[in-house]
Amino acid sequence: KGLSSLKYKSRYKNTSLVLVRPLLSCSKKSLISYLSKKKQSYIIDRTNSNKKYDRTRIRKLVEELIKEGLSKARLKNVISNLKNADAAINASVNDYMKKYIKLSDKKIINFRLKKFSNLPEEIQHRALIKLCRFIGHSNKVPRSKSIQELIKLIKKEKKFNFTLNGCVIAGQDGLIKIHSKL
Repeated sequence: KGLSSLKYKSRYKNTSLVLVRPLLSCSKKSLISYLSKKKQSYIIDRTNSNKKYDRTRIRKLVEELIKEGLSKARLKNVISNLKNADAAINASVNDYMKKYIKLSDKKIINFRLKKFSNLPEEIQHRALIKLCRFIGHSNKVPRSKSIQELIKLIKKEKKFNFTLNGCVIAGQDGLIKIHSKL
C-alpha cells in the first residue's frame, strides 16, 4: 500500500493496540524549531540513512521529486488521493465479501468463480489476502507474488488445488473453496 498506508490513527497488526501519530502533519523543520525552544535536542535515528529500508529510499526519491519541481503540497495531495482510493477499494472488497462469501459451519469458505472472476484484479487480490489470513489464522500477509499466481490459476483452470498461508484453495465446478490446511 506504500504511501497510502501511513495514517494518523491505525491498528497494529490486527490487534487491539491503536497507534496514534499526532505529529504526522508537522514538518521536520517545525519539530526541530519547537524542540529548540524547549531546549531539547533533536535525535537523529541512524536507520533513517540506511538504504535497506523502504522509508529511506522513499525519502530520497521524494527529495529528488521536489528538486524536479513537485511541491510538497502536491505530493501531500497525491498521498491523500491514494488514501481515498485505498479506502474505496477496501469498501468494495468488504461489499463483495458480505454479498458473496459464504462460511460453512466447518470453517470452509465458498464462493462462485464467475462472480470472483468479474472483479477488478486489485479487489480479487485483497479479498484473497483477507480470506487466507482469516482461514489460516495468521497475521502474516501472503506474498503478493503467490496471490498473483493464485489469481492466474483461478482464471485459467476449471479444477485446481493451491496451498497458501496455511490454507488449501480448491476450485471445481465453478466454485472456489478455502479451508484450513490443518
